[in-house]
This record gives sequence, structure tokens and C-alpha cells, in this order.
Amino acid sequence: MLSPEQQRISDSCASFHECVQKWKKLNSNGVRVANELINLKLRTDYVDGSEIWGSLSQMKDLPVRFIAKLHQEVEQKYVELKAILDSLREVHQKMGTVSSNVRALGHLMWVAIGEEASSKAVFHTMTAFQFSSRFEQLYDMYTHELAVKETIVDSVPAEQDKDTLTLYISAWLHEPYIEESAPALLESMLLETDLRKS
Repeated sequence: MLSPEQQRISDSCASFHECVQKWKKLNSNGVRVANELINLKLRTDYVDGSEIWGSLSQMKDLPVRFIAKLHQEVEQKYVELKAILDSLREVHQKMGTVSSNVRALGHLMWVAIGEEASSKAVFHTMTAFQFSSRFEQLYDMYTHELAVKETIVDSVPAEQDKDTLTLYISAWLHEPYIEESAPALLESMLLETDLRKS
């Protein structure tokens, strides 16, 4: 039987793990949509005002209709990408709530048992403050990463340079602010709470 503190931390670990899984799926969808959006943008920029139409340019309104359709598809993909970003914001907000709750639990334990809270393991080896610190580290990584994605979404409509657009896709995919230690930090908490068996 878990103590109330153990239950809250265990639930927090499970919730944060679920958030990370949702984030990964949304990130993958975001890469796909951003790639499609950027390819459409590049195609639109290529055909817009171009002399590539040859004999097709004599067909009534074909270039205008084709370009209009491409612009419409670009707009649809941009709306999709913004919806993914909104979902990432929701996941990030939940991560923040989980992190805050664990920090508050550590402070409550400090109030209840005093200095012993800084050395008393909640499960096996980690104190509430160590859990809180790890949640904060993870949350900070995702906070920075969300800012990158917001910048990308804000910048894509006006950006024309192919190399910059390609960099945006790469930055979205590789998530430079999610450190290599992130999976190990989360895994260590799942192991500590017995949510994952070693």
C-alpha cells in the first residue's frame, strides 16, 4: 500500500510519461506536416510567376488556378501545423502542472517533517526534492523546445529561403533542447516508483 506522498509522486510520474508519449507522437506528426507544408511552399514559389508553363500557359486560367490551389493547400497545412502546436502547448501545460504539484509536495513534506524531508527517500533512494528537480529539468527542456516550435510556426509563412525552411524541419525533428539525458531522467523515476521494473 502506497502512502499518500508515494501515490502522488507515482501518479505524477505516470502522467509525465504519458505527456512525453503524446509529445513524441505530436512531434512526429508535426515533422510530417511541416515537411509537406514546406514542400508545398517551395513548389508554389517555383511555379508562381515562372515561365515553366510552356504550352500549358495557353490553357485558360490553368497557371492561375494551379497556383491558387497550391496556396490553398499551403494554408491548410499551416492550419494543421498550428493545431499540432496548440496540442503541444496543452501537453506542455500539463507537464508544468505535474512539475508544480511535485514541487508543492516537497514543500509540504518539508513543512510536515522538517529537514528530514531533504534526506528521506519517498520510495527507495530518491527524495521528494530529487523528484521535483528531475521534473523541473524535464519541464525546462520541453519549455525551450516549445519556444523553438512556436518560432518555426511563426516564421514559416514569410520565409522564402529553401535552406532556412529545411533547417526549420530539421530543428523540429531533432528537438535540440531535449537533452540526451531526458529519457534516462524519466526512466529513473519510473523505476524508482516501481512503475517500470528493471
